[in-house]
Amino acid sequence: MAKYDPLYEFLSRQSCSRIVMTFSEVARIIGDDELVDSAFRYPAWWANETNPNPPHVQKKAWLNAGFKAHPDLDKQMVVFER
Repeated sequence: MAKYDPLYEFLSRQSCSRIVMTFSEVARIIGDDELVDSAFRYPAWWANETNPNPPHVQKKAWLNAGFKAHPDLDKQMVVFER
C-alpha cells in the first residue's frame, strides 16, 4: 500500500462535494503523526496539476478520488472540492 492510499480511500467514500480538514486530520488518515514540513510551507505540495515537476505522489490521492485540494497554510487546513 502506498502512503497516501488511505487518504484516497477516505475521499472516495465521501458523498459530499466539499470536505474541510485540518492538516492533522489528513496526517491521522494516512497513519502519521504529522504531515511532512513541505505541506506546511509550500502550496505546491498541494498541487492539483497532473504533471508537476517534480511529481507529487500525494496529489494522486485526491485527484484520483475526484477532488482538488485548496490549502490554507496559515490555518493549517485544506478544502477538498469535487
